[in-house]
Amino acid sequence: VYEGASISTRKDIDSFINTLKDKKAELMKDLNLDNDSYNNLAQLACAVAMQETKFGNATSYKYWDDSSIISAGKDSIAVFNIGLNKIGIETPTAVSKGLTQIKIGDWDDNPKIEKLFEKYGITRGYYNNISPEQSAAATIIVLNELSKTVKNKNIQDGIKMADQKHYYTPAILHNGQRVESGVGYIVTNEVTEEDAMMYLYNGRAGVLKRGNATPATNIYTHNIRRYKKLFTITEDPQQREKALQEAPTIRPQSNKQPSMSSDLGWGIGQVVFQSQLYNGGIETNTNEEIYKLQETLLSKNYNPQNVNTLISKIKNKEITFLNGLSTQEMTEEDINLLLEYSSKLKQSLSSAKSLQEKRQIATSMDREFKQKYLSLHARQVYMSQVGNSAIILNSEQDKDIKKYPQNGYQTGAQRRCNRYLQQLRGNHKPDGGYYLYDDRIKKGYYTGFTVEHDKGINYTNASKEDILLAQNAADTANTLRTSGACLTGAKQALIGSGAVTPEEMSNFNNAYQLATFLEKHPERFEEIKYVQISKDVAREITAGDLPNLPAGCIVVFGNKSRIDVQGHAGITSGNGQIYADEIDNSNWDNFVATSDKHNGKGEHGYVRIFRINPEYYTFDENTKKLIKKE
Repeated sequence: VYEGASISTRKDIDSFINTLKDKKAELMKDLNLDNDSYNNLAQLACAVAMQETKFGNATSYKYWDDSSIISAGKDSIAVFNIGLNKIGIETPTAVSKGLTQIKIGDWDDNPKIEKLFEKYGITRGYYNNISPEQSAAATIIVLNELSKTVKNKNIQDGIKMADQKHYYTPAILHNGQRVESGVGYIVTNEVTEEDAMMYLYNGRAGVLKRGNATPATNIYTHNIRRYKKLFTITEDPQQREKALQEAPTIRPQSNKQPSMSSDLGWGIGQVVFQSQLYNGGIETNTNEEIYKLQETLLSKNYNPQNVNTLISKIKNKEITFLNGLSTQEMTEEDINLLLEYSSKLKQSLSSAKSLQEKRQIATSMDREFKQKYLSLHARQVYMSQVGNSAIILNSEQDKDIKKYPQNGYQTGAQRRCNRYLQQLRGNHKPDGGYYLYDDRIKKGYYTGFTVEHDKGINYTNASKEDILLAQNAADTANTLRTSGACLTGAKQALIGSGAVTPEEMSNFNNAYQLATFLEKHPERFEEIKYVQISKDVAREITAGDLPNLPAGCIVVFGNKSRIDVQGHAGITSGNGQIYADEIDNSNWDNFVATSDKHNGKGEHGYVRIFRINPEYYTFDENTKKLIKKE
């Protein structure tokens, strides 16, 4: 952003960004924002500054805003328009101001915003431009308000209408420029709430409400998406941990629609029923959170009896939300679903004989609820929009399971990994980090990620290529049986199947980076974003679908907030498990560390899923490896 900027412009850029940092805590408090939501708005504010004025370096900005004579003329027109409005002639009056060209005057009739503007010294200011500091604060305040506006029904209806469309375009956008093509492109429309915010910011609410938004080909929203990636927010992990501990009532939340690339703990999908059954790993919801939720739900005219029953259950720890309580996203259907599963669990527990058995039943109910809740909230699309890329999940009836290996543990993986074994096992016992799922339940830890015995490979809905990768993964996991070396296990499974070479796997050491490698080779690996739910309809895949993925899927977890977290990677068995250097229960997003310091591999995490591309690879009967199709 400094490129070509004068010394004074560089000072303005610094002032803008320093304000985002220095005023962060104050703005979070005033706007009731959690840490991650604020960070996202800060990135977005910088992207807007780039789009509107090239962060103060655009010639048009210098001419219209920095030039006192022209700026005065610009504002004089606005003053004249106010006079016309007074005599009944409607004209626009708000003037674009500052590095983000924000229209301060548009918010004059909003007392809450006006009060915040006053606090941060932001005035309408005819004849003078707002400072970079004022611009930064004003942009965060307005973007936060727009994030609420896009929740309105008329906006959401417009987004749904737009998302049902796909259209032909003779050109695509690349780095903000139209690239012509003789063939043209069929574009699948996808409007995020962030895109919708930018339509509102750019004064195009009508386009949004009519369902005509096309952010992929709209130069403004396309650039915002691109510019946002230029800015990275970094936080010292220890300072972040300390801040969150000092402010226990402000917990990370997410109001986003379900997306495998966004927060796995979004919405109310991560619920613990009967949390008092466990000895650790679960933080109960604060009284402040519970009170705000009750107040919000009653204000929406939901059934008061159901609302009060839900609140009572939360207070009694019959229902606990792992990522804190949001007061915005819960629907009446969600309340009914929570009460239904809570009652169902209570009935099941009445026949349980031991505490361990109760924990097993409760943990299963947590997962069952999560799958149901997330699938109900996932966005649906027509199969014609996603082609053959939608995957078919395994159901309870799909049980074509074969033990692998059939005769004890194989040694192939050990031969491939022998140079790693000594380092990996270190001071471990021969079984490394291997321990039982039941043992963790018995001790009272909330299960989260646990290591299990191999249940075998489910051949249902899996090709020969998928099965080959799953077999190599099972071979590796059963041989290594270490702990904390999941990437090594995933790499060796891919190498053993012939899908990659050892050289390709030597360039990265963190599990989350495997997704980057797979993404760069779409001809060899296709990313799975949808599941087929009928002949004509698919829905977006969710974290609740992981246990039902067919064999041979490559699953990669990462952490969007902390670069010091390595993530997790493995290959699915088709039987609810994931193979890596050990065997786990595919529930990594609920991971809870047994130590005092939270591991955080699931916290604020994301997961991406890939599969062998059947158009590229085929199974070679002679070598028992994947080879490229002729």
